[in-house]
Amino acid sequence: MKRTISITTDHKEIQMIKKKNGLTIKKKLIAGFAAITLIPIVILSCFLLLNIRESAFNSFVSSTDRELVQIDNAINFFLERY
Repeated sequence: MKRTISITTDHKEIQMIKKKNGLTIKKKLIAGFAAITLIPIVILSCFLLLNIRESAFNSFVSSTDRELVQIDNAINFFLERY
């Protein structure tokens, strides 16, 4: 004698199963793709921020040194003249 198992599910049972499992596949995929795109962006942003900050500081120090040399030359020129 063969036993036949019939599976009947209705819409309410499917919704209850989805709620029990937590996140749906769609939400998991969206979260995964968002993480895949945001993680490299955050890493690159941090890297660029550090490089730009260092470059700006070096530029400031260099331009300050040049200005100090110009001021020194101007004061020396003024004192030698009088």
